[in-house]
This record gives sequence, structure tokens and C-alpha cells, in this order.
Amino acid sequence: MIGALRGSIVGKKADRIILDVQGVGYEVMIPSSAYSRIPENGSVIFYVHTHVCEDSFQQELSQIVLTNNLQRLTSIQGIGKKTAERLLLELKEKIQKLSSVVVASDMPLEPDQFRDLVSALSNLGYKQIEIDRALSYLKPKMNVQTKFEDLLKQSLQFLRG
Repeated sequence: MIGALRGSIVGKKADRIILDVQGVGYEVMIPSSAYSRIPENGSVIFYVHTHVCEDSFQQELSQIVLTNNLQRLTSIQGIGKKTAERLLLELKEKIQKLSSVVVASDMPLEPDQFRDLVSALSNLGYKQIEIDRALSYLKPKMNVQTKFEDLLKQSLQFLRG
């Protein structure tokens, strides 16, 4: 999850700001009491809380299962290695049938790079189906040397186009 954003303010309303972080505009909700304390321009840092809804949890679980992320599953209290292995085995086929999620192992990216890209797009409010379309579009253009920032910019251009 995103915990802090450093960048320049490019838009400001009573309940939100648009923060430009290396060419990517993040919409950050703010309390109305903070409005007057936020400068009109200049470099700022915001410590943010990402609100996670049930839909996001389902997306994360799908990603964990489809990428065989045993380590992430065992980090959940009460799930040991054997239980995690069984969950991965039993859920993978079911999730593949129900989901159009692009499997990370099919992507020419580092697993962290893939996970960060999906997380960033999800945190920006895109639905999993939109993220899948963007990743399918970008897949032929990707390789391990592709910078995260470039992937994110290209994804956003595709999704806005």
C-alpha cells in the first residue's frame, strides 16, 4: 500500500488535492479543516491511508493464489505452510475460471514490479478488469528493464485513452 506521497500540488479543492508525483497525478482526499494549511504550490509530502474495500481484498487474494505467493499467505495469522499450500492448490483453478486477472508469471516483469504496478493502478481507483486490459495491452512492450514509472505512465495513458 502507499503510505506517503511527495510531489507538487497541481490542483486543490475543499475536499481533495491533485498531487503530481513524477508525472503521475494522485487524487488525495483531505479533511476540510486541512485546506487552509495546504500551500497553493511547491513541494509537499502527504502521509496517506489507503482505504481497502472488500473488492480490493478479493483482488489481492486472486493475485496471491494466481502467483502462488505462499509467503504472503503464510504471513496471515492462523495460516501455516500446509494450509497455504492446500489453499493455493484448491483455489487456483476456481479463481482462473472466475477471474480475468493476468497471471504475473506470464508477464515479462519482476514479481515486485508487477505487484507494484497492479497495486498502484488499484489504489488509483481502477477496477481489476481495467487493470487486466491495460496489462494485456502493455505485455508485448514490457521487459525486465522497463522502469516502473514508464509502465505506470503507459498504463494510465491506455486507461484514459
